[in-house]
Amino acid sequence: MKGQIDGILEDLYNDISLSEEDKKNLEKSCNNFMLSELEKIKITLSNRVNEFCVEEVKKLKDKKMDRFNKNMNEMTINTCRFIANEFDLLEDEVIEQNKDNLLKINDFHEVYKQTYVETIIQEEEKDEENENTEENENNKEKTPKNHFEMKKEIVLDSKTENDDYKNFLISKKQCPAFIKGKYCCKAPKPGTNYCGYHKRFITD
Repeated sequence: MKGQIDGILEDLYNDISLSEEDKKNLEKSCNNFMLSELEKIKITLSNRVNEFCVEEVKKLKDKKMDRFNKNMNEMTINTCRFIANEFDLLEDEVIEQNKDNLLKINDFHEVYKQTYVETIIQEEEKDEENENTEENENNKEKTPKNHFEMKKEIVLDSKTENDDYKNFLISKKQCPAFIKGKYCCKAPKPGTNYCGYHKRFITD
């Protein structure tokens, strides 16, 4: 009798407990589920990355096209100046008559802002190299630099009228007149900072 009861109890225990085979099956099921979820994540992430890359490539192409159009416009304006000088014509009139030949620039201010930031970074790096050279020559002790310190970029405000952006345009030989919420950015007349259309802004 006791043997029968022990057998029944052992069967009940085997039914409600996890055997080694049960544990292996459970582990296999979990691994299969995890691999399935990881595959879904991989597909989703791959699609998101592809979408991001397509958008970034489009932005890059737009910037390059703006730069190309800007350079072509400068060549066109310079050609107009050359023709005006050769035939003793007014530069402003020649440029005005050929303004339809100028190419469209979608984000003009972004082109100059990026160029300005890159220029500032290069100047800062050049200054750091000069300082390090002088310190080495004079055998002076120098404070170790924090390699985790981020370089600060100077970003100008091209959306509102301000002296910083005006001075930047002047340094780039672009008309700094601020008209109807935009800077002119045309080539200035010789000896001035402003183009022929904005002579009234001349203060120097």
